[in-house]
Amino acid sequence: MECKLLGCRIRISVTFVTLVAVTVILDRSGMAAWTIGSAFLHECGHFIAFYLLGCPPTRVELLPFGMRMETSKEAPLGYAKEAVACLSGPMVNFLLFFLFSVLGKTLALSWMAAPAAVNLVLGSFNLLPIVPLDGGNALFCILCLFLEEKWVGRISCVLSVAVLLPVAILSFYIMLRSGFNITLLVTVSYLILLFAKSQRHGHSIHG
Repeated sequence: MECKLLGCRIRISVTFVTLVAVTVILDRSGMAAWTIGSAFLHECGHFIAFYLLGCPPTRVELLPFGMRMETSKEAPLGYAKEAVACLSGPMVNFLLFFLFSVLGKTLALSWMAAPAAVNLVLGSFNLLPIVPLDGGNALFCILCLFLEEKWVGRISCVLSVAVLLPVAILSFYIMLRSGFNITLLVTVSYLILLFAKSQRHGHSIHG
């Protein structure tokens, strides 16, 4: 399925629609819906940031575990603005966490604790200094302001492995202790695959 918005081609994969539908149907806690909604707003943060920074996206593809965004090569952002665009997604999540937390306490609405927690976890997770994530991409751009890109690539690779390894071990431990809840383990496994792909094809901010 494909459409066009503000000059940007938006493609929604069948796999994405299927995964969202199955997840929402099977989940009875309501957390899946909050997670999907928060992830969508996270990506909207990136989308809007690129427009505001003068480099509107030309193509966006919604995938099962995220969004692939392409921008015009004729108007590159530069490392500083690229870092801002990378961090805009997590900043949206932290803003939502603050709003839900404040409103929940002010209005005594206990159900707002769930979306607040989802946004806090989502924002924090995406700030991990791992190359496929926003935190890793932002760090890459910031370091490129001071060092040669080839050295930054090596630093990012070492740092990503240093963070991924303990997170992978922790996810396996949590799976065993929680009665084989594999959510985090699957997420980390997918993250490792993305990292391996980025090393094969070279670092790419836009995926």
